[in-house]
Amino acid sequence: MKIRTYFDKDTLIVKNTLTNLGKNPVAELYHGGATGDTQYTRFLFHFSEADLVTKYTNGEIGDLSKVTHTLKMRNTIHGDTSLENFGKFVNKKRNSSFDLICFRITGGTWDEGVGFDYNDTTSPIPNSAFSTLGANWISKRNGIDWAQPGFYTGTTTTQISKQTFDVGSEDLSMDITSEVNDIITGGTTNYGYGIAYERDDELQSTSELLYTALFTRHTQTFFEPYIETVYNNTIKDDREQFFKNKTNKLYLYANLKGSPTNLTNSGGVKIKPACNVYNAAGTLFSAFTPSQVVQESKGVYSITLSASSTYTGAYLTDTWTGMTFGDISVPNKSLKTFPIVATDYYNVGDDDMLPKQYGFSVVGVRQSEKIKRGDKRKVRVSARVPYTVDQSEIVDGIHYRLYIKQGNNQINVIDWTECNRSPKHNYFILDTSWMIPEMYYLDIKVNSNQEVRNYGENLRFEIVSNAEENTK
Repeated sequence: MKIRTYFDKDTLIVKNTLTNLGKNPVAELYHGGATGDTQYTRFLFHFSEADLVTKYTNGEIGDLSKVTHTLKMRNTIHGDTSLENFGKFVNKKRNSSFDLICFRITGGTWDEGVGFDYNDTTSPIPNSAFSTLGANWISKRNGIDWAQPGFYTGTTTTQISKQTFDVGSEDLSMDITSEVNDIITGGTTNYGYGIAYERDDELQSTSELLYTALFTRHTQTFFEPYIETVYNNTIKDDREQFFKNKTNKLYLYANLKGSPTNLTNSGGVKIKPACNVYNAAGTLFSAFTPSQVVQESKGVYSITLSASSTYTGAYLTDTWTGMTFGDISVPNKSLKTFPIVATDYYNVGDDDMLPKQYGFSVVGVRQSEKIKRGDKRKVRVSARVPYTVDQSEIVDGIHYRLYIKQGNNQINVIDWTECNRSPKHNYFILDTSWMIPEMYYLDIKVNSNQEVRNYGENLRFEIVSNAEENTK
């Protein structure tokens, strides 16, 4: 699962000025100047954790140890290294070989403001694009100052992450996993964060101002900054492919009226079932307490199980107990799996195993469909057996990629991600709540016996906003 959380406010503050740049589409981070009078800027941003907290509370993000959070911002500077010393502005030069830090903001909320320009031009007509209202170097809100100008001086700030920029045109990508997980669990209060040069760089004297630039949330391009959350919980249900002498996972799916739903006690608190596994003779094979059962996602629970190559029973029965939806108790559920001999998995011999080839169809999104932003789809990817009409297989190694196009360029939205495998189908969940209205394209590829086969553009669809949909 991948989620993007976009900023809900951001601004650039300029050393020792009241300038507010809360509406500027570019955050120009620079430093330099004469000794004792160096100049520099800092970028402030905030994102709402509400959606991540909801997903964690309801079990969609079931295990934070499998979660990563990465701060992503697009660099606006041209990638051609021949332009390394290109003077875009008088007395300014593109920066390279530097570090940026991400720091935590404390002490309460701050306001984005409505400023766009750096200076109020001398004119009989006021410059409406210039503003000192909202956050600036001195104030965090109108009439309320920072505890220290610019939020911090010296090394008194809490550094969350750091990134080295070799050339200077690299995109910003900082791991902030621990920080965001602490916010989700209530250990840290989220007042926002900042991006700045390291303190030594801020105080460095230079003959020219050295700068880099990043898109802000007010960009008119696709490159709006965001927090990328990745939950590494690909479901691989081995109920139909339970090999002996191998670690396997068996899943239980809890649904209400066909929708995944958490098991809860009478007080509405999430619970997990217990599970006993019996051999074909009805003797207890393995037991799992609720604390040993893993909640993988909303209404999805798993156990990890293995059977030795000497197991002779025809099947294993996993019986799940202690299941309630609020005040309603659910009868125990017994499911079966039929262990497969280990040699079908650990294959050694004179057969080098040819790669498998399939044709693919995608169900859940129609070709060229207009999808209202906020919809959630279960997209099934069917691997069709060649030279057959309706035969398909549930296979490992199916990956999907989601991207947009800008000219001849393909820009990844979701990089190659493995599809889930249930006993009945391969699938992934398409959550459009964070997708910017745009035309999206879906590719499918499969890995089989050292061969990677990309099946190209399988589908395209358009995400539309509610306002766009209402005009149709």
